[in-house]
Amino acid sequence: MSSARRRRCRFLLTDGVRVLFADDQTTHHYAAVFRQLRTQATPIPTNDMWLAALVLQHNLALPAWDRHCDHLPQLVRV
Repeated sequence: MSSARRRRCRFLLTDGVRVLFADDQTTHHYAAVFRQLRTQATPIPTNDMWLAALVLQHNLALPAWDRHCDHLPQLVRV
């Protein structure tokens, strides 16, 4: 690992940044998002659905300007 990469990793770990991983609960949120988008006939990329699921699971705000998020009004965006 390069020294620049080590510095970035150290910065992330010391500044209160949390790394979130998908778990069983995330899959339930993903399924709900998938079902909602399917019902609305407004599909979005899979990666965006996983991010939305994590945001909803952990009650976070999503710093996103992606138009795909417009299809999920329950997401809090900043």
